[in-house]
Amino acid sequence: MSMKSNRNISSTTRIEPLEARTMLSGSTISDFQLASGKGAGALAVVEDSADNLFVAATANDAAGVSHALVNEFVRRADGSVGPATTVVDFNLSQYASSGWTSEFSDLLIDPATGDLYAAGQSKDAAGISHWVLVKRDATGSVSTVEDYQYPGGSYTAALGITRDAAGNIFVAGEADTTIVVKHTSSTISHWIVRELKANTSAWVAAEDFTYQGQSTYARDIIAAPSGLYVTGFGGGHWLTRRGAADAAGNIVWATVDDFKADPNYSSLAQGLGTDANGNVYSLGTAVKSNCLSGKQAGSVQEWTVRRTSNGGGSWLTIDSARGAGSGTAAAQGFGSDASGNLYAVGYLPGSDNSAHQVVRTLGINDSSWATLDDWQLAPGHGAFGSGLLADHAGSVYAVGNANDAANIRHAIVRRIDTPASAGNALFSLTPVTAFSVDQRSDLNDLLS
Repeated sequence: MSMKSNRNISSTTRIEPLEARTMLSGSTISDFQLASGKGAGALAVVEDSADNLFVAATANDAAGVSHALVNEFVRRADGSVGPATTVVDFNLSQYASSGWTSEFSDLLIDPATGDLYAAGQSKDAAGISHWVLVKRDATGSVSTVEDYQYPGGSYTAALGITRDAAGNIFVAGEADTTIVVKHTSSTISHWIVRELKANTSAWVAAEDFTYQGQSTYARDIIAAPSGLYVTGFGGGHWLTRRGAADAAGNIVWATVDDFKADPNYSSLAQGLGTDANGNVYSLGTAVKSNCLSGKQAGSVQEWTVRRTSNGGGSWLTIDSARGAGSGTAAAQGFGSDASGNLYAVGYLPGSDNSAHQVVRTLGINDSSWATLDDWQLAPGHGAFGSGLLADHAGSVYAVGNANDAANIRHAIVRRIDTPASAGNALFSLTPVTAFSVDQRSDLNDLLS
């Protein structure tokens, strides 16, 4: 099914003021910089079979050279985790920049082998970004699995990674190419999926997609019982595509969600997740009219979570939040625990319009979402959640980046002890106040 759009507001959709909520205690277990005063950020978190945590990160060293990192947090006997130890430190060159030029965006642990895969990007000495996939095997040996450049491209980046039940590994990302029409050049971004079939060593193209000939950006990929799902955006549309194998074993793709919350503004999908029942969740930002007139007319960004429970046949917005201010808002990372409680991380604006890293939850007995954690490193300075893990013990780990008072970014890992971690798996959290009216941390340049 293609061009599927569902703009109905469900019974679980609500707008919640950022300051009005019931929250549990969260604590920062890691505040990381590779070099003091140099920017760093955390983007994804996974857990191995021994319950140790691995966090994908990026950080600049004292010389301004960017490193793609994986930090390990070893699980202690009492259930807590130890300090960060860097187990993967990667870049293609000593290319120095004020920004991040090497980063890992997503992680995968292969349940069959215990191998850890880190997907990301890194610039070579000429400043050209490569799609990179690095593996750390069960013995701790690190190797580059793929260093890929799109033909004729100046920028190629891997942003999401997943493994299906057959052991095939898929990576999603984007690639920029320059086209020339009548002596005028322009850059088009392609939504890319690449596949490593089980028991093979050669990567192959699984999809190269653009939406109506416009720049199109894949942001995440996940394997579910009903197929592969890739989410992202193009032409201002929130897009989710599903891939399923045909009789010959080839992946056939179709758009199963083409969504705009408001026809006059953009909607951008950023992340994906699944739960134990096989439901698939897509997370991101939806922009709508603020419903004001005259000089006050404009738009507002909403944190948005959408769900399909029938293999992409239909989608419903199940959470929508604006925060207390008028700044940037996005849901980015998703997790679910063994009891069926759902969690999402991202960011919402406070009353001063600065971004707060926020974790929200839908308890299994609840009909509406509530906020578990609302946090900034320094008051009034932005904090942006990117990835989330609900671990085996019932705790939630949220990772992201946050500005200090000098506006230098730190890689952050926070632990939120949920009612499930205290032995109450079937819990209920209700907001104090709710209204029934309905690369990554700042999306304003893509929203209109």
